[in-house]
Amino acid sequence: MTWSLISYNHLVHTSGATLRLVGGTWRNPQRIMPANVEGLTDYEVQSLVAEGLHYVKLNISELELDLLKKLEAKKSGNSRRVANLNGDRGFGDENGFRKNSNEKLSSIS
Repeated sequence: MTWSLISYNHLVHTSGATLRLVGGTWRNPQRIMPANVEGLTDYEVQSLVAEGLHYVKLNISELELDLLKKLEAKKSGNSRRVANLNGDRGFGDENGFRKNSNEKLSSIS
């Protein structure tokens, strides 16, 4: 049986069943909601949850590393936009002056 983490709180099984972390973390889950488990008995759902938690326990370091890489990539994309707004593209420095000019930027109220 194969599992994959598609977001930090969403674990998907190859059968289509999913486990959603609603409370806590994967290292210390407080509440997990299974979904797409129609037609399964309560025992089968409990077994699926146990199997998913076992997968997470064995792979948590790799899962967190992958998530960290995704977040850093997203952050680096956002940091370029912030840098552009903070003066790196001619909007002015932290004192409100344009680069290579003494002209003060007008404030926006």
